[in-house]
Amino acid sequence: MGQIGGSLIGGYLVGKIGHRRVLLSLCAMGTVCFVILGLTSNAAALYILIVFGGACTVGTMNLANTYISEYYPREIRSTGIVGPWLLVELARLLPRHS
Repeated sequence: MGQIGGSLIGGYLVGKIGHRRVLLSLCAMGTVCFVILGLTSNAAALYILIVFGGACTVGTMNLANTYISEYYPREIRSTGIVGPWLLVELARLLPRHS
């Protein structure tokens, strides 16, 4: 639900004020949201923060893909999309400490 809302609202804002401002603002709000998420213990607040944080971070990925397709040269476009995904996949291979 958060991703859909973030993509729709973010897409509207991108049309009004541009990709760069929207992407930076949503990432900053997502960071604040997840910091607060780590500090709260109220169940209702947790659910609200998870939805809002998802809208700010995962919803932003859809906006980042359109930003990449508009501004990256065609020859390096796939690196802009695949690079961050590959980094996350490689990080998953790291051993987890319990």
